[in-house]
Amino acid sequence: MAGVLRAGYTVFPISPRNSPQAIAHLLNKTGAVHLFFSGDSQLYELACASIKLLQAIEESSAVTRYEIPVFDDLFPPRAAESSFKWFPLRCFDMEMPALILHSSGK
Repeated sequence: MAGVLRAGYTVFPISPRNSPQAIAHLLNKTGAVHLFFSGDSQLYELACASIKLLQAIEESSAVTRYEIPVFDDLFPPRAAESSFKWFPLRCFDMEMPALILHSSGK
């Protein structure tokens, strides 16, 4: 998650216990453009159903699904053969205020 924050994106974890309707609502309200999920087939189906519902709610929705890369995707034995697509680098204004949310577990 820290790498995503460092790349300039906001992380909004969504529990897979939510229904597709609830996830579509959350994606719509937050204006999310990327949805990451693990390689589990049930989570893939949940992501697909959520995005389909979101597109029915808001036709201009542009949420893209991504399977979370695993170690071998990021550091392949033969890097030239990798199909992993990196996000473009973003420049930050280091003088701007920042908000980092952290849970101490208490």
